[in-house]
Amino acid sequence: VRVRGGGLSGLRAVAIRSVKVLHALGWRGFVARLRGSMLAPRQAALPGTALVLPTPVPPEQIDLRVGVMAHVFYPDLIAEFRERIGMIPVPVVLMASVVAASTKKDAREAFTTLDNVERLVVRIVPNRGRDIAPFLVGFRDDILALDVVCHVHTKKSLYTGGDQAHWRDYLLDSLLGSGDRIGWILGTFQAMPELGIVYPESHESVSLAAHTWLSNKRPGTELAAALGLAIDPEGYLDFPAGSMFWARVAAIRPLLELGLS
Repeated sequence: VRVRGGGLSGLRAVAIRSVKVLHALGWRGFVARLRGSMLAPRQAALPGTALVLPTPVPPEQIDLRVGVMAHVFYPDLIAEFRERIGMIPVPVVLMASVVAASTKKDAREAFTTLDNVERLVVRIVPNRGRDIAPFLVGFRDDILALDVVCHVHTKKSLYTGGDQAHWRDYLLDSLLGSGDRIGWILGTFQAMPELGIVYPESHESVSLAAHTWLSNKRPGTELAAALGLAIDPEGYLDFPAGSMFWARVAAIRPLLELGLS
């Protein structure tokens, strides 16, 4: 109330804000945010000057429930994604989100024939936040049943004025570039239980300004409060620019369990 101006006007502002948060997050998210606001803020760990990685576990010794969540907005890229996912050297659960019935049919026909896919789920979802809502909402329960998940999408970024194929290729090559590379990533997850996420350095086309909160300051601060995290909305941050990564589900579980809609 004090931050919102104090007195009756501050109380009114808080009440209005609470209704908006309740509408956006639902009761579960609202309660989680209240609980988070009562926790002592946790500062994110700063990166070390050097990180010594253990020797990866060989693919045949990997004992992880592995999944891939692919948002397939552009059906013309299904064949490329099929080839990359087919190089994963362990059995996977493949979750594909699409926005049209025709794409669902094409995706199911293409992915069903992959030998390493032990379970295939294709769902039509709203294109909210492009690939973000499909990941955090559309396949939430499926992802929570896994140990490690790879999140990729048929990125074109046409809003920039053209197909950013070079950026997409860079991200996919980094994460799904070969069987050896994928085996190294998964083997390192197996050998290093404290490893939470693996993602490429930002592509050279990503500006430094993109590593600030920009218009996400308010929602970012609200989500941080719900998670009991402290963020600097005016500072720079490191994150998977392009939203493609491998993650240990335990590391992202608090975000998935917010119950976002």
